Amino acid sequence: FDYQKMYFSKFEYDYPYPMYDPRYRIKLDKDIDVILLSAIANTSYLKQYVEGLVKNVFPLEYEDHHHFTKEDIDYIIQKYNSIPSKRKLILTTEKDATRLELFRNAFYEKQIPLFVQPAKVVFLDNGNRDFDEYIKNYLLQFTD
Repeated sequence: FDYQKMYFSKFEYDYPYPMYDPRYRIKLDKDIDVILLSAIANTSYLKQYVEGLVKNVFPLEYEDHHHFTKEDIDYIIQKYNSIPSKRKLILTTEKDATRLELFRNAFYEKQIPLFVQPAKVVFLDNGNRDFDEYIKNYLLQFTD
């Protein structure tokens, strides 16, 4: 309809940061093996992105909104230790990092590098300015 607006967006990924200290960032490269740990609905876009940057990706996928258990963490650490590479890490989403927070000491004590992949939604074609203006005008016209 004429009164409707359509905006186009995409995901963008930034450099991953350690779960233990988000002040630092790393650049993924072709010498790194990555366990891609996720409990989100669709990992295909993230997996494809990471596969283009690193040597090998070992996906560990759980159902969306999975609540990690100690047994899960033990299995993840076992999987990490089974990869013979000297340069390896576990990469997870920001959403999943919040669920893994309860177990951060388990990873830290075993010196398992657990990194978080930040993502953001970016509007295409300067759509962010149009969207912001649309919302601002809508709110200004809003009445009880």
